[in-house]
Amino acid sequence: MRRGIEPFKGLWSLPGGFVEYDEAVEDFLIMEVKEEVGLDIKPVKVVGIYSQPTKSPIKHVVTICYQCIILSGEVKTSNENIEARFFTLENLPGKLAFNHLTIIREYLKSK
Repeated sequence: MRRGIEPFKGLWSLPGGFVEYDEAVEDFLIMEVKEEVGLDIKPVKVVGIYSQPTKSPIKHVVTICYQCIILSGEVKTSNENIEARFFTLENLPGKLAFNHLTIIREYLKSK
């Protein structure tokens, strides 16, 4: 999704957000992807856990990246993004928000 909010407004990113204290990560993931890009998904496995303190200018964030299966839905925009779509692996944007390009590259190397 192309972010419509700061930080990194205008850059592409993977969907994500901040898990609340009483939420299960997987339940939050399902809700967040539906809310941000309109897809119903099922988490399959953890791709990686990323905790670089400098990846977000807001605060120290730990990212848990999941491989997911799309169950249904159509890609859409939300109040947090100005565009949402898929890219082919050959056509990824050169710069992504946060450390998302690193996450994608590391996932592809592990396959």
